[in-house]
Amino acid sequence: MKSKTNLVLSVKPFCRGFAFALFEAPQSPTDWGVRDIRGKAKNALTLLGIKQIITQYQPDVLLLPAPEGRSERIRKLVRDIAALAIKQGIPAHTVTRADIRAAFATDLPGGGTAGRAFFKPTRYQIAQAIANRFAFFAAQLPPPRRFYDSEDARMSLFDAVSAAVSHYAGQKAGGGK
Repeated sequence: MKSKTNLVLSVKPFCRGFAFALFEAPQSPTDWGVRDIRGKAKNALTLLGIKQIITQYQPDVLLLPAPEGRSERIRKLVRDIAALAIKQGIPAHTVTRADIRAAFATDLPGGGTAGRAFFKPTRYQIAQAIANRFAFFAAQLPPPRRFYDSEDARMSLFDAVSAAVSHYAGQKAGGGK
């Protein structure tokens, strides 16, 4: 059943699956998770998982990471997810790292308006800001990554949340993404 609120679904595909965050308002995430996808048909299985989420929630907007700097497989997957959304009648928007950094510039030390042009918080600093803003994500925050560790899959959850926060920040600023 379609909600009367404006549902925003943010999806972050990554090498081992995908993460998603569903928001009904800027301070109201309603569902989120990380799905591990294994096997040879990763893109097909990821698309199927995302299609199930779209069918279940019928979001009004789908947010995806900008494909620049990603592997060819992930770039193709992002294009396929966008095509799936459009086929379902859902506008798909990409969110860049610059959009996310701008949305969190005032939440982090050194990111005030004066230093915004040069301020480049790390993904982990943004994840910490999300954990501070939304207490229920604090338990999901992995420990800081050491140079010899592979990335924790939960960081993709924080990427999906940060894209949704960025989307709402853009709307507030009149960007109307």
